[in-house]
Amino acid sequence: MNSDQNQENPPSEDPPTPEEHRGGLPWWLGLALFWVLLPTVIVSGIQGHVSLMLTALILLVILIMGWIVGSIKEHGQNKKRRNAVWQKGIPGRANITKIGTTGGGINNDPYVDMDLEVSLDDGSPTYEAHITTLISLLAIPRIQPGCEIAVRVDPDDRHYILVDPELTPYRYN
Repeated sequence: MNSDQNQENPPSEDPPTPEEHRGGLPWWLGLALFWVLLPTVIVSGIQGHVSLMLTALILLVILIMGWIVGSIKEHGQNKKRRNAVWQKGIPGRANITKIGTTGGGINNDPYVDMDLEVSLDDGSPTYEAHITTLISLLAIPRIQPGCEIAVRVDPDDRHYILVDPELTPYRYN
């Protein structure tokens, strides 16, 4: 498949980058509530306080369900934005100036930090950007400093950049 054929297909289930993770409830508050409610359920069950145990258990279930629903909703919004940018974003090329790893990844494919010099096909001036994206382990040799990659850029946010899905483990739908 050449890159011209790839330009028309949106990327598939690409997981959100660490910077895309956002939520309504701060993570530390949800974690604190979990660790307060869980012992409350256990201790109140042991001591025979059934009404307290049921109340804490219901709140714990609500907290967990809220986290699950929020994560699913967030994933859908991120996927929708990526697909829209891949279909209608400004195509261009990016020269990789620096790479590094965040230390995380999925299925042995690392999240990679990249500093880029982005040149868009619309004739706008070249600019520098920093992105973090999931890259296929097999594509790592193709994203070394000095290499050029295909990108698509959100016209409303020039720092929201998608790399060529051939470099990601998820390719296309």
